[in-house]
Amino acid sequence: MADLDFAYDLTLDEARRRTAVLEAIGDDWDPVAVLAEESPTLLAEHAELVLGSTGEFLALLRRL
Repeated sequence: MADLDFAYDLTLDEARRRTAVLEAIGDDWDPVAVLAEESPTLLAEHAELVLGSTGEFLALLRRL
């Protein structure tokens, strides 16, 4: 049996997806404002879930 090589260019699909997402979000969405409104407590809780402790998260931030 012959090996078949094929490729599918996702560029058009990706452009279509991005357009649909931006249309759904709307023109008044401000990602910087959304991030600024995030609660530090919520960020610490996420850090604890991912890193195991808030202390590790704060240490990681200090290294950045």
